[in-house]
Formats: sequence, C-alpha cells, structure tokens
Amino acid sequence: MGLRGNDIDRTGSNACYWDAKRDFAGSVILSFALIAAGGLYVEIFPVEAEVQVSTRHVLLAFAVISPVKVQNMILGGEIIRSGGKTKYIMWIDFIGTWLFGVPLGFLAAFVWEFTIPYVYFMLSLEECVRYMISLVVFKKGLWKINYRIIFGVNIFGENVLTNCGRYG
Repeated sequence: MGLRGNDIDRTGSNACYWDAKRDFAGSVILSFALIAAGGLYVEIFPVEAEVQVSTRHVLLAFAVISPVKVQNMILGGEIIRSGGKTKYIMWIDFIGTWLFGVPLGFLAAFVWEFTIPYVYFMLSLEECVRYMISLVVFKKGLWKINYRIIFGVNIFGENVLTNCGRYG
C-alpha cells in the first residue's frame, strides 16, 4: 500500500483517510474473531488448565488493544513518518515506551503484583498514549515538511521551482 502521507500531499484527496477507516474496521473484525476463536486456539496445545485460562486472558487483552495498535501503525508508521519529520515518531515512541509503558509495567508487575494478563494489558496501554499524541500531531499538521521550500523538489522528484514559474 505505500505511504499514505504521500497521498495526502500529492493529491490532496481523502483516499488515505478512507484506507485508514477500512483498516480500522478490519482490525475490529479481526479482534472479534480472535475473541471468538481464542478458546479453540488455546486448546490446541497440551498445557495445564491454568495456563490455558491465562493465555485466553492475554489473547483477550491483545484483541481489545489491537485496533489501537493498527491505528498507530497507520498514523505513526505511515502518515506522520511520510511527512518527513521522523523525530516526531521517535519522541512519541520514547514517551509511550519509557515514560508510560515501562513504569506502568513495572508498577503492575512488582508493586501491584498483577497477574500476567493484566500486566500485559497495562503495558499495552502505552499504545493508547502514543495514539493520543499522534492524533494531536496529525490534527495540527505538524508532521508535514514543506519540501518546496527546503529542496526546490517535492517528494516525488518534481522540480517545483520550475513548475511554480520562479526560475524558468
């Protein structure tokens, strides 16, 4: 599928937004399928009943957070990154992982002594933090670099200085 941010800059169309909505809907459908089939999947393996229950709970936590993960892949991994300001994604990932995910995981595991499924869910909440920050960056348009000003050539290799009539 390519980088969706390029579609926004090049065509000005909303095709990438519809793709993102379609992908989100697909991730929700797959989450429900995972919830429905999780029990069958776990029963394939000859493990103790306690391990099966714990695994079902981890699968449930994954299914609940998975649509947010997909939106992060689309928004952070494709749209914002393709705008050229990759430092934004680095900082969003840093904040999500080191300022939220790791401390919360530590608290959940060692202070609050949650079970593995709950620790996994708490760790996965960093995806929600990343998504909220990414949405703010996206809505404000901070992720776009104006390549015309910087290089005189847009991201598609077209000479915009010639095209805009200044030098030619």
